[in-house]
Amino acid sequence: MDWYVLTLVAIVLYTIQGLLFKFAALKKCDKTLTTFYYLLTVTLISVPFLLAYGITQITYIGLMMAVIDGVFYAINIIARIEALKFIQASILYPILRLNNAVVVILFVLFLGETITLQNSLGIILAVVSLVLLSKGEKTKVRALEEGI
Repeated sequence: MDWYVLTLVAIVLYTIQGLLFKFAALKKCDKTLTTFYYLLTVTLISVPFLLAYGITQITYIGLMMAVIDGVFYAINIIARIEALKFIQASILYPILRLNNAVVVILFVLFLGETITLQNSLGIILAVVSLVLLSKGEKTKVRALEEGI
């Protein structure tokens, strides 16, 4: 399978995940329990794949990276569910997607990756899109401010 198909699959699955998080927020599900169930499910599904591909060696660095990533992801899920209680998904998700631009900038600064003019224009377009999407949404954003 090529990278483009895998990217489209990831987008579809991330969209479904976003819908489930919004549903959890609307139903006022316990954010900690939702996060626990989500991470437990990921773990239970991942183990058979690890065993099927013969990945049995666990390194200290790999384990530490997994723990750190898991902690950050758990905090991310809890923050996202809480934010979805106070603001529409149509505002929140474009803001969350700005992380892609930040990640590219961090890769350039810390990992020495190069950035093309096309990449730079894409980052600028992402920021401009964020401003346009959130423009005129003052009453909806006020709900977020009241939630903080």
